[in-house]
Amino acid sequence: MWWSQKPARKRVVRADPHSIIILPKPPKMEIKFQALKEQYYTNEPIDLNVDIFNGEDEESLASLEVTIANDGAGNPQLPFKIIIPTAPQSDVEYTLDDETPPNAKLGSISSSDTISAIVVLGPILVQSTYEITLQLKYNLASDLETPITRAAAIRLNIGSPFEANYDFSPRLDSRSWPSFFDPNEGKTSPTDQVAALGLPQKWNLTARYCSFAGEPLIVEDVSLAILSLNGGVACSAIHPLPNTSLGLPILPEALAESHFDVLTQKLSLDDRRSASLDLSLLIQWRRDIPESPSNTSTLPIPRLLVASSEPRVLTKLSYSESTVQPMVLHMEYMIENPSMHFLTFSVVMEPNDKFAFSGAKQSTIQLLPLSRRGMKFNLLPNVRGEWVRPQLVVTDRYFQKVLKVAPGDGMKSDKEGILIWIPTDEE
Repeated sequence: MWWSQKPARKRVVRADPHSIIILPKPPKMEIKFQALKEQYYTNEPIDLNVDIFNGEDEESLASLEVTIANDGAGNPQLPFKIIIPTAPQSDVEYTLDDETPPNAKLGSISSSDTISAIVVLGPILVQSTYEITLQLKYNLASDLETPITRAAAIRLNIGSPFEANYDFSPRLDSRSWPSFFDPNEGKTSPTDQVAALGLPQKWNLTARYCSFAGEPLIVEDVSLAILSLNGGVACSAIHPLPNTSLGLPILPEALAESHFDVLTQKLSLDDRRSASLDLSLLIQWRRDIPESPSNTSTLPIPRLLVASSEPRVLTKLSYSESTVQPMVLHMEYMIENPSMHFLTFSVVMEPNDKFAFSGAKQSTIQLLPLSRRGMKFNLLPNVRGEWVRPQLVVTDRYFQKVLKVAPGDGMKSDKEGILIWIPTDEE
């Protein structure tokens, strides 16, 4: 046993004293993302502004490389551009046909100097999450053989700015139907390549779209695009109805509507197949920021059935324009028989305590194949500012089936039938 007044220093012995690990020089250049937005959306180009600061004590020669990875929902790679505002000749562009992403030559950067770069990503079509990695490779002017690397990454959540649901319902078409008694029916001029000879039909498509953005967006235009026509049908025209909400900011989670009249017609009168339309909704929008670019979002629409051989009842409502006489509403009902059978209908207009009407209270209508018949009623309401229910009962005598009356413009319906609005005297 021994004792010493001086504390002994413990000696650290390396496991392998004949080797040493030399770490690379830590990078002093910095990559900073500037003016990032809180949310990015599909169908809009994305500009990532990057500042590259040279924190080294001397001049450096640098290049910039961009790699993109996603979570599997979108494309594994995206086309992009690297723009160097101070050196336009160094701009590079990457397309999906290129095997490896290119390098953008930043050139010489003086000590304590900053150079800017812009990474422009092409519009992303689907909701997904992308990780953008910027890798800066540079060499000091005094040591060109030793590469130094600095990397920075950012994660972008790409969301859809809008979601929509749709209501597709028939409307009364003013175009005439073919007649068996017209000898010129079905004849076309030599200049006509494809003529639609079937029954003309009119439909109304209501698109209700909701903003899923985290900020106000300005909707500049809403339109429809025809993707395909199925079952031998022609779509002659799509007419957007007036929309007062265009050009105004739509707030987050706010709901807006757009209405379209769609005119269709079968190519052949003898074609009894079902027909459908494949459409998409195009919303042109921009951020509520001065000089922000316009973007177009494409929303899918479920397949729309536009042809049927079943009889139906369509309606049309108009209000009297006279301000002196009592308010009179004009209701027009159209009973259509698009089938190849002779049909007989019994028609009854039921009385109502909220209005008086002029017209046939009870009648029988016989329809030839591929024909239709209209009935008109004038309603004199004794209430104001209420929804009233004109109940027209149309029954197929052979099948003993009551036809459902389809509401027209300015109406709504429930399980009991259609409802029309009686405006107040001030309206």
